[in-house]
Amino acid sequence: PEIVLVNTQIPENLGATARSMLNFGLKKLRLVAPSFDLQNEKIIPLSAGADSVIQNLKKFDFFEDCVKDFNILVATTNRTRSIKKKQINFVDLNDIILKTPNKVGIVFGPEKSGLDNNHISICDFVLKIESNPLFSSLNLSHAVSIVAYEMMQSTKNTMKKKSKRIIEKFASKDELINFYSILEKNLD
Repeated sequence: PEIVLVNTQIPENLGATARSMLNFGLKKLRLVAPSFDLQNEKIIPLSAGADSVIQNLKKFDFFEDCVKDFNILVATTNRTRSIKKKQINFVDLNDIILKTPNKVGIVFGPEKSGLDNNHISICDFVLKIESNPLFSSLNLSHAVSIVAYEMMQSTKNTMKKKSKRIIEKFASKDELINFYSILEKNLD
């Protein structure tokens, strides 16, 4: 899977995210419209040796451009939203990643407010990290760490069980957006 960070606001979180990704074997990072310059001097020191993740990241100006080649997107959130999407847990996430031919992206929102409903509407599933209901907001890099750790643990457990369940391939987001555009025009 690839990690997608949307509108990241704090350069230190990019460095810490890269570090936590590499800690758990993830290397593919996409960044959408960060609020800082990627040459910021605070990024590399916090990556603590995960420079390769930073150097190979893909930067996009728009979320739709960033996600058009994914088949499945999983939005992360710390609260229930008005937009209804199927909520999954880490076992479900593992099934989606390991037992499908789909290209999967896991999407994290900005530190201040998280993903907005427009971002979530393009995603297929919502993953909520269970935490203290009275103080549920996690630091961005910590949220990425938890998800990456859970994926690594699930991968180990799945390899032991060798499940045969396969999920079919989904359309890419680019194909889906084109379909919606045609549908909208025809409905008008």
